[in-house]
Amino acid sequence: MAGEPLVPLVSAAEAKRLAALCTDLAEEGSFAREGYRLAMRGLLALIAIEVVRLAVSRARSGAVTLSRADAHVEQLRVLVDEHFRKERLISFYAEKLAMTPDRLNDHVKRATGVTAGHMIRQRVLTEAKRQLVFTGQPIHEIAYDLAFSDPSHFTRFFRKQTGMTPQAFREGRGG
Repeated sequence: MAGEPLVPLVSAAEAKRLAALCTDLAEEGSFAREGYRLAMRGLLALIAIEVVRLAVSRARSGAVTLSRADAHVEQLRVLVDEHFRKERLISFYAEKLAMTPDRLNDHVKRATGVTAGHMIRQRVLTEAKRQLVFTGQPIHEIAYDLAFSDPSHFTRFFRKQTGMTPQAFREGRGG
């Protein structure tokens, strides 16, 4: 199976992220701690999602070269990871990147096929899902942890993004 990879990794950040997920997966399997099977399923899902996102990004762009927009996207991802709990407005991230919100959206849309707002919402949703599956935290505490002003706003957000309530998601995933 040697040869060209199906989804080439063009940045150190992509390789580092996948390597970290694979390392975590290997550790879970070798230590076999309480809940390791659930953790391994979650990590496998994250690896699969990451590979699919890379493949979709490559397919949309039709190229595997880094452009200036890709650097901005990577910077945005780092900022979103740091601030997603409190900051949801594109203008906050655009200001940090010394861009207008429209220009940031344009860069992100060309590089990934989705808007900056979508990236922010997906990061919030990913964290919500992680907490629902891997913690026993009450849903209202997860809502407040993710800076929703009210648990009902969190439930509406979650249902709009996934088509199900946080409780139904938790029950369906065995969390």
